[in-house]
Amino acid sequence: MSDVAISVQELVKAYNGIQALKGVSFEVYKGECFGLLGPNGAGKTTTVKILCGLVRKDNGKVYVDGYDLDKDIRRIKGIVGVVPQDDNLDPDLSARANLETYARYFCMDKEVARKRIEEVLGFVGLQEHANRLIHTLSGGMRRRLLLARALVNNPKVLLLDEPTAGLDPQSRLAFWELLRGLEEQGVSIVITTHSMDEAQRLCSRVAIVDHGEIKVMDNPFSLIQKFCPKEVIEVRGMKEIPKDILQLDGVKVEKAHETAFIYGSDMDKVLIALSKIPEISYLRRQTNLEDVFIKVTGRELRE
Repeated sequence: MSDVAISVQELVKAYNGIQALKGVSFEVYKGECFGLLGPNGAGKTTTVKILCGLVRKDNGKVYVDGYDLDKDIRRIKGIVGVVPQDDNLDPDLSARANLETYARYFCMDKEVARKRIEEVLGFVGLQEHANRLIHTLSGGMRRRLLLARALVNNPKVLLLDEPTAGLDPQSRLAFWELLRGLEEQGVSIVITTHSMDEAQRLCSRVAIVDHGEIKVMDNPFSLIQKFCPKEVIEVRGMKEIPKDILQLDGVKVEKAHETAFIYGSDMDKVLIALSKIPEISYLRRQTNLEDVFIKVTGRELRE
């Protein structure tokens, strides 16, 4: 039996003549959390919508749990759960009623659906709030309810499009724990996110997409080692980099707006030089996936 949950091969999609995806290929393994990262308009959401059958691809092949998207779309929809970027819960219904309505899409037996709904409400910690109307729930509760809805059909594959956007730190951490629990149960997860911290914590592998193409793909820590030194110093309030810093062995400097990013092999010497400069602030830290993301996609602001 194959250990591949999703196989995407040379995926192509255009909108009004503009290429959104230009031959994207990747695989997601069973029980893996895979991250799709990229700037706005990179093609992440388009990829997710194609995987769940909401958008038709122009070319390429997609297989989900061995099923061909071109031939077995109904079977694929039966084994995939989707947490969309937008909150599309029915505001006129209670939390439980939203799940009951969704269960009917899968023609589930009423008793089977009732038991499953109680299971997923318990899993996301919303049993005590099941009879509340949607507008009375907090943002974190609604995101967890969207996850519960995606789990009603007991999916093998879960697709999440920026699921924690706008959540406070406590709600985000709680959501992450739910995803880790699903991964431990063997659910294959694809998540799009603008949070590099989220991707680094959750994903065993990530693909960075830009202008409809996958630029790099690997596990987060391998990407950090490949693209970045171990440490970086962020400096604010310094208009020009002093020559004595630029002349240090191995020093490289990148600027973005009012912040300078200094990379080098001997950061202690850089700190000594910075300590002599008045009216600046600086932070020494470990490099992370965000540094990789910026190096791959650039620092230019995307709309």
